[in-house]
Amino acid sequence: MDMPTRKTGTVMFAFTLTEPWPQDRHSTIFRQQIDGGFIDFVAASWSQIHAMLVYQRDDAKFPVQFEVFSCPLAITGKPTLIISVEWVDESVSLYVNGRLVGSTNPFLLIPATLKLEEHAVSVVPGSFEDFSAVNLKKIDIRKRGYEKYLNRPRKRERVRADIEHLFTQLVAEERQIADLLRHVREGGLHHVPGLAARLRLTILEGAPLPLLQLCAAKYDLPLIVHTSNLPTQKLSQDISMYFTGNISGPPNHIFLNPVDLDRWLEFVGVVIGAKQYTNSKVLIDIGNTLGAHVDPDIAATVSTMRTMTVAQTARTAPIDGLGKYVERVAEAVLPLFEQIRLAHEAATRPAPLSG
Repeated sequence: MDMPTRKTGTVMFAFTLTEPWPQDRHSTIFRQQIDGGFIDFVAASWSQIHAMLVYQRDDAKFPVQFEVFSCPLAITGKPTLIISVEWVDESVSLYVNGRLVGSTNPFLLIPATLKLEEHAVSVVPGSFEDFSAVNLKKIDIRKRGYEKYLNRPRKRERVRADIEHLFTQLVAEERQIADLLRHVREGGLHHVPGLAARLRLTILEGAPLPLLQLCAAKYDLPLIVHTSNLPTQKLSQDISMYFTGNISGPPNHIFLNPVDLDRWLEFVGVVIGAKQYTNSKVLIDIGNTLGAHVDPDIAATVSTMRTMTVAQTARTAPIDGLGKYVERVAEAVLPLFEQIRLAHEAATRPAPLSG
């Protein structure tokens, strides 16, 4: 990454409060390592966020350090905060949910306080992107894939599996993902590669369709998750590093926009400098590097997400950006397994005996 040698840059992340605000002690909520330095975000006990940037600049003999405090944040409930720090030469500015809340530039106007509520409709202004048409199109695409599966030629020395075999596998995968997700939530971060492997197998790879999509196509079921209101909008800032994780199963106060899972996989998930990577590419990179085998050459997406630390008080240890991303995707897709399983059980349930 060339970010440390630049005089400008931006780092952005999302953080959901897990404790009442203000917290009773200082706590690091996010750390991003950069070559020759780091960026720390600390929740201060007096209702402010403290950002500290340390990095090596070309024109400086020693690493330079900048610090900025936000204005007091009046927070109700436990909302999701989108926090970013932007630096241009000697000026460092801090933003929360798109609002400037602190800066080393004395000429910028900072509010006396910023009020944030848990049940705000969205932190991003503007109308929703409507994915209703593309959601229907994805169902049709999967239907054609299912027909191709039914008409596939039988491989030599193989026994053709029936449809029930697919759903038996689906139920087994659902149970594995649920168990691995529980272990990760409880602090067993060594289960992240296993969780990544299950996601790779069930939603990303398979001919003509991955397992989840193939089973959904049997009953023409949508695969609806929820995302932000403008997920494909290009970021106006010069982003040096960014990953979204903008997905939820059921809608919540920040992810309200229904979108098909296959469309979400096409969204940009990680930005590293000038390069953008889709969620599909990110998950495949993670699966190939960690979930399938130990690759001696680490993908840029994996190495970058590994440098981020997301602190959560409910855990025994902080989780890195890669682990949090995998966890969030698994949480979002797990209800889809249940939805498909219940549809299959209803369709194959024996009719009650009459009289």
